Amino acid sequence: MKKIIAAAGLLLIFALGLTGCDLLFNHSVTYEVTFLSGPVDITIEDENGDIVHYKDESSSPWSYSFQVDRNVDFLVYVSATDQNTIDWVTVKIIVDGIVLDQDNQTNNLTATASGVI
Repeated sequence: MKKIIAAAGLLLIFALGLTGCDLLFNHSVTYEVTFLSGPVDITIEDENGDIVHYKDESSSPWSYSFQVDRNVDFLVYVSATDQNTIDWVTVKIIVDGIVLDQDNQTNNLTATASGVI
């Protein structure tokens, strides 16, 4: 039994070494935008706190991922407007694999999700 516990401990140390301990010290953030058809105007707050605009013409889902320090409060924000008046758009913020916030809009309205982690 002691050998199994020791082996598990070594495996954990090895796994943490491979990930650079990111799982312990950082939040993993993903913005996800899904839509029926483009073009879609997307606005995010990136990992540097900058507001960045994208225009996606065709590919759904669109996503953007980054990591931020767990010890610092950080604003996460994504919005998207589908330029087709009869289509829909959905935005999600996923933090450490869990949906933090999401929104869905139709008819050329803007879907917005935000939060502080």
